[in-house]
Amino acid sequence: MGKITINKENTIAGNAISGGAISVASGATITGDTDPNADVANIPVTSYSFTAGGSNITVPKNGSRTLSPGSYGNVIVGNGAKLNLRSGVYRFVKLETQSASYLNFEVSNGGIHVKVTSSLKFGKEVTISITPGGEINSSSIQFTTLQSTQVLIDKEGYVFGTFLAPNAEIYVGKNSSVRGLLMAKKITVDRDVIFWPHEATGTLPVPKAFVEDGESKIEDGVSSYELSQNYPNPFNPTTTIRFALPEAGEVSLRIYNLSGQLVREVVNSRFESGRHSVLWDGKDAGGRQVASGIYWYKLRANDFVQTRKMVLVR
Repeated sequence: MGKITINKENTIAGNAISGGAISVASGATITGDTDPNADVANIPVTSYSFTAGGSNITVPKNGSRTLSPGSYGNVIVGNGAKLNLRSGVYRFVKLETQSASYLNFEVSNGGIHVKVTSSLKFGKEVTISITPGGEINSSSIQFTTLQSTQVLIDKEGYVFGTFLAPNAEIYVGKNSSVRGLLMAKKITVDRDVIFWPHEATGTLPVPKAFVEDGESKIEDGVSSYELSQNYPNPFNPTTTIRFALPEAGEVSLRIYNLSGQLVREVVNSRFESGRHSVLWDGKDAGGRQVASGIYWYKLRANDFVQTRKMVLVR
């Protein structure tokens, strides 16, 4: 990479390494280290080849539509509309969203790869959400486009995922918040953009357009109680258990063996509404490593009760 120029009011949450000079405008921020004139090797851009075609889909203004993995023609998401995608591979001729639209990616059974042949374009104030897990699963979403025209993420977007555009420019509009990875022929970032890599910790700040009276208006995708399959599964030595609450309440998460004996109570406390994750280290209540085998984990939250199975392999 040659010279890097970071314009005013942009924040880079990480390091900046360049084979040339690094120019940082007044008001811009790099939270990590800078290394200009570094010995940076040229990284070849992977060549992609795929096709798309099929039914054209229009999600009307303020409407909602769920699509199964597969091949489609032009998919247009209207103003204020929501498009739901599930684990798998999607191929679109076009995927274009209008203003204040909403894309929800459900990744319980694996990641989602969106392949576009002609046009990938997000209108202003687009919101991406991921369930379960939220933005910590941003690396499970990938967009690959073959287009040579501009890939647009319009102003005040709230976007997660990996974006690959080997033949085009990716343009990120002002006041947007992006968590993920951008790889393109050219990348242009407007002013007052916050960009975090996948591995960043914490919660990505929302754009100004989504804040009202100090509160975020971003939909978190939690409309019902959820207990997700632990990941990884099978596991050794630790696994993560995720759950979602549409309202605050007392939560109990217990681990049982096949005989129904309580192994450990991992959680017994009050949680706010939203998405949460808990780590189990494979130990019992006395701090001893438990044996390989099948275990059950049970979540109780308000009137909701659900049990799932998991496998520990030492």
